[in-house]
Amino acid sequence: MSLPGYGLNNYQDIASAAMGGYAGMTAPTYQQAGLDTQKKIMWSEYNRDQLRRDKTRADTSTNLAEKRAYRALPGQFNQRGMLDSGQYQRGGTELAAAFMRGRQMADEDYMKQVESSHLGDAMALGDLEGLKGQLTPKQYQTLVSALVRGSGGAA
Repeated sequence: MSLPGYGLNNYQDIASAAMGGYAGMTAPTYQQAGLDTQKKIMWSEYNRDQLRRDKTRADTSTNLAEKRAYRALPGQFNQRGMLDSGQYQRGGTELAAAFMRGRQMADEDYMKQVESSHLGDAMALGDLEGLKGQLTPKQYQTLVSALVRGSGGAA
């Protein structure tokens, strides 16, 4: 990008012309930190999307396995002549409890991963705090808005 008639060909030159000499020294940091933060947030959202897909797939598999296990339960107890002995009821209760425990553990693991991902976003945005002192509030707000929009959010 070049401004006609001014010979300003790169970001550092444009920032220096717009914000003074000091901006020429900080402009690469501003630009690079902004790009790095945007990249981190985009990767986090991509990974969260993949987590959601994996969770949906795992839930579907668990539901199918549970249905199959319940269908097979009467046959297993009937073969042993224990269908009316109370053991069948106990086996069904234990099976339900096992599936419930498995679902709870999977949900807890999923939530930990999502929370960790959001923590990563907060850390990436925290990296920009160092730039805040070098920018005017409007410049900083514009940068953050661009990052959020660029990573799929609304700003």
